[in-house]
Amino acid sequence: MSTDNEALRLGIVPLRPLGLPDLVGGTVQALRRNPRALFGGGLLVAVIAELVTVAVTVLVVGGLPAAPTTEIPTFAELRPFLIATMIALLVVEVMALVLVGVVNVVVPRAVFGHVTGLRAALTAMLPKLPRLLGILAAIGAMMIGIAVIAVGAIVLGGEAGVLLAFPAVVAVVYLSMAFSFAASVAVVEDQGVIESLRRSRTLVHAVGWWRVFGILLLAGLATGIVAAIVGALFETVSGGSSLGTSLATVLTSAVFAPATTVLTTLLYVDHRCRSEGIEGLWREAA
Repeated sequence: MSTDNEALRLGIVPLRPLGLPDLVGGTVQALRRNPRALFGGGLLVAVIAELVTVAVTVLVVGGLPAAPTTEIPTFAELRPFLIATMIALLVVEVMALVLVGVVNVVVPRAVFGHVTGLRAALTAMLPKLPRLLGILAAIGAMMIGIAVIAVGAIVLGGEAGVLLAFPAVVAVVYLSMAFSFAASVAVVEDQGVIESLRRSRTLVHAVGWWRVFGILLLAGLATGIVAAIVGALFETVSGGSSLGTSLATVLTSAVFAPATTVLTTLLYVDHRCRSEGIEGLWREAA
């Protein structure tokens, strides 16, 4: 087996099975070598998502509602906040697909030493955007279906229904990890929606579902903690104003969204190379 010094390295990671330090180092190198595409793309997506969210929320709700402060809020008090939250989640998920597409153009090429600009990455990913939307819709439909079943079990079964709903939670977690490579497959391998979902599940299990779960959970916890600290600082400085909240959202999204997406894409590269070899990815990245 090759050692670190013996492993061929053309770009951001050595061409051998990757450990957690390799994945973290590769993420940092990808961001450092492709700042215009990754940070620029992240900032572009974050700004547009925030502007669209604010505009749609104001049109639908009539303003930017704050979270209820009463101990037991009524549905009337919760309704504007819930609507605004749903709008924000939907807009962010849709806009994030642009960044996902850009990252999945940049990172496989960066593994072999190529540098990609934002315009070139956007040009390459735009034809794949309908497939990414299809993947988002398919996964969303599955998650909503599972949630409906869980809520129905709780409503009909009472306390026993809570136990019946537990498998639904497990299913959501499992599918979230099993389909975590679907976007990469759609962009890098040019596969359709159903094929991308099936292929993602196969690649995840080829090396280990728990491995993907552990690494992405660790990354999510780390970025979540730092993002919460940044948000709290902005809220303190701005006195809790909407502008301060928006700036914190844009800043954290522009930095952490590209980083976590790069890490996920490197995981896809690693799982694919471990199970199938580097040759196919090399041809596609070139």
